[in-house]
Amino acid sequence: MAFEIIAPPGMTATLLPGPKNVRVQWSGYSASAKAGHQIVGYRLFRGTVPTPPGALIADVNDLGPAATQFDDLNEPIQGQNVYYTLVAVEPNDFGSRPYGEGGNVSVMGV
Repeated sequence: MAFEIIAPPGMTATLLPGPKNVRVQWSGYSASAKAGHQIVGYRLFRGTVPTPPGALIADVNDLGPAATQFDDLNEPIQGQNVYYTLVAVEPNDFGSRPYGEGGNVSVMGV
């Protein structure tokens, strides 16, 4: 069953103190938005263009269903715009494809 909401609500990406570290945050889906769905976690991708979403940097093992943020401390791509795409994953593994339902945010000139 496909998730009908494109992006997790309130998704933002901000620079943290340190060598180009980034925090990606989002809000949980409302109960009405999740009706008929069960989120088992999220997948987070990072790249230099919005689509395709880039490399997988966190999986459902890192981002469970209650997760609302991820700190990217692994030296994001230097000197370029960086795009993060977050995908909600359901038990049937919906969201495993690179173009799964998701939303993206960017950090300019990281």
